[in-house]
Order: sequence, then C-alpha cells, then structure tokens
Amino acid sequence: MADQTLAALAADFRNEFERMLPDMLSTLQDLVELESFTFEGAHVDAVGSYIADWLKKAGFATARRERPANQDAKWAGLGRVVTARTHKREAGTGIAIIGHMDTVFPEHTIAERPFRIDGNYAFGPGVADMKGGIVTALYVARLLKQRGLLSVPLTLLMSPEEEALAPAVYPQFAEELKDACAIFSAEPGFPGGGITVERFGCGDFRLQVSGVASHAARDYKSGASANLELARQMLAIDRLADPDGGTIVNTGRIRGGSSSGTVSDWAEGDIFMCFKSLEEGERLIASLRDTVAKPQIPGTHCRLSGAIGLYPMRETPGTKTLFEFARTAASLIGVSVHENRTNGSSDAGYCSTMLGVPTLCSMGPEGTGLHCEKEQLDISTIVPRSVILALSILQAARSCPPCAGSAAGA
Repeated sequence: MADQTLAALAADFRNEFERMLPDMLSTLQDLVELESFTFEGAHVDAVGSYIADWLKKAGFATARRERPANQDAKWAGLGRVVTARTHKREAGTGIAIIGHMDTVFPEHTIAERPFRIDGNYAFGPGVADMKGGIVTALYVARLLKQRGLLSVPLTLLMSPEEEALAPAVYPQFAEELKDACAIFSAEPGFPGGGITVERFGCGDFRLQVSGVASHAARDYKSGASANLELARQMLAIDRLADPDGGTIVNTGRIRGGSSSGTVSDWAEGDIFMCFKSLEEGERLIASLRDTVAKPQIPGTHCRLSGAIGLYPMRETPGTKTLFEFARTAASLIGVSVHENRTNGSSDAGYCSTMLGVPTLCSMGPEGTGLHCEKEQLDISTIVPRSVILALSILQAARSCPPCAGSAAGA
C-alpha cells in the first residue's frame, strides 16, 4: 500500500465515518442503555448478543464462548467471551481488535444517569469505558470488510469481565489470539491524542483471618482476635508499598467479628496491588505471602487467595511500530497523537506480556471521568479515532503472512 494510497484512504474514511456518525451515536446509546455490570452476567451477555448480531449482519462469523470449566466459584456467574471473524478460524487470527463489554456500574445506574448528549460530549454509565470503543471497533471492522481491504483475517474479541481485575477467561484469549500479528485495544483514548504504549499490572487478593471467639469482658484472654491480627497484617502489608516507585498496595475493604462484645473469630480484607512489571508483581506477591505466613497474634491463622489479574503492558519494539502506524494515520487527517503511559491496567497487558503479541492500547474515542458519575465521551474524537484505527490495521496487515483465501469475506 503506497503512502499516496494511504492518504487517499484517509480522506475517504474520514468522509465515510462522518457520514455514519449519527448512526454510530445511535449504536452508542443502545449499548449504554444495555447496562452491563461485570457481576450481572446475564446483562453482559445481552451486550454480547447485540454485538454478535450486529457483526453477523455485517458478514462476520460470530461465536460466544462458554465459560471456562473448573474456575473459581466467584467467577461462575459472569458473562461470556464474544468473537467475530472475517475468516474461518483455521485461516488464523491476523489482526485483532479487543475490548470489554462490562462496566463498573450496577443495574439501574442508567435510571439515575440516562444517556444524553450535551454539546460535544456524550454522557452515561460506561459511555467511554468502553461502550464508545466498542462502537469504533464495530464500524471500523465493518468498513474494512465491506471495502475488501483486508489482506489478512480480522478478528474481534470482547471480554465480559475486564473490570473484575482477575479475568478467568484468559485461557480463551490465548486460544483465540495467540497467533495474532498485531492487537489493537479499543479502550478509551486519553485526552489530547493519548495512545497507550505502557500500562501497570494489578492483582486482587483476599486475606482471611481465623481466630478464637470469647466473651470480651468475662473471658478476653481466652480469645484470639482475628480483627486485631488483620489490623497488624495491614500495617505490615502497607510497608511493602512504594508509591513513588510505582508499587501500590492497598487494603480497600475490611470485615470481621460478630459483635462489639465478642473477641472476633474471623476477619477478612481485600487487597489491591499495582506494579510496573511482571517481575515486580511476582516479587510483591512473594513478599505478601511471606508476610501473612507469620501471624502476630497467637491462636490466629491467615489464608491468602488471589493472583495477578491484569498484566502489565511494557513498551516493546512491536508496540513502537504499531504506534508509528497510528502516528502516520493521524498525520494524514491533520491530528496528532502521543505516547501515553498510565498506572491503569487493561487486557492489553495480557496480550502483550503473556502472549507476546505486539499490542497498542487506548485506540478508542477519548473520554474522561471513567468509573464515576462524571464519565463522558468526546464526540469530536469518534471520527478521527475511527480513521486512525482503520489505517493502523491496514498498515499492520503488511507484516502479517497472507493466508489462503485472504480476501475479505473468505
């Protein structure tokens, strides 16, 4: 594809996405109004059905994966992965676009904060993180397929549980994406043209403490306070953190005991970790396990569960190449993009770090106020971000080996 051809496509795509923008906003409203809190799996699956039906009408082969067997019970009720392909699976993955269908907002949030457009911004639960990115992915994928521009397969994969911090579906990611040439995540872009080349990883853990109950007044010394042990463990765990160095450890929620007059025989705390690299995450987990293995209150016992949830995304030569594709695409439509590095985590980290596939994140429309009532999507970025994603995919396709019958729709 000559640069002149790429420039012509940039102008063509921009006109096409501008023409489709009202329809894109209508689809965005549909998706926002389909609430999809992570732990309400049936609702997430309703979003999955919408996406699968939409792409099936566009000529994609779609599927919804059953949840993995033998998973932790707390993940059993979540939604299912949705995939869509331009080609049969045996043709390979080619280029992939990933995203997630779940949000952090419980059912009925839409009644409190309905979808609305005010000037240049769209509002509503999950409008930026990441219903806006899903819309971009759908319309880009359809346009590329309809135009017959794909020299390799195009695969879309949508996760039902990215916001859970400990996805159980990564084995399915590995099956679907391990042979990809490049992966683009449609997570929300950062204001001012930010495209993410590096992300932190995170982990979610639960510390459960068992103790010995007793009457706090009459028989205090016979008890062993799980609450007190948890408090001391929290102080010890806090010493593992180095916020200035990028290592965060936070005990976010604690529970324990049955009454104020009873020495508590149980307590538990939820622990969140954030780290720059996989090596640092593994070191931090080992230190955490060593810490809780040494109870400070005689008669108590500690049990730690959990693991790395979202993996860190480190900048690699492949990431840099993909970013240059995005920079080239942006320049052709007169906008600029810049490399973004963030403490936040996403599924892009697993694709980059664990699958070893060149990955670029935050390719969706730009948004702010994520995970709170101020969440908003900058409508003016939908068209340029769609053009950038489409042209980046076409450039990345050059590095993919062609498959048999690689014309779009094969």
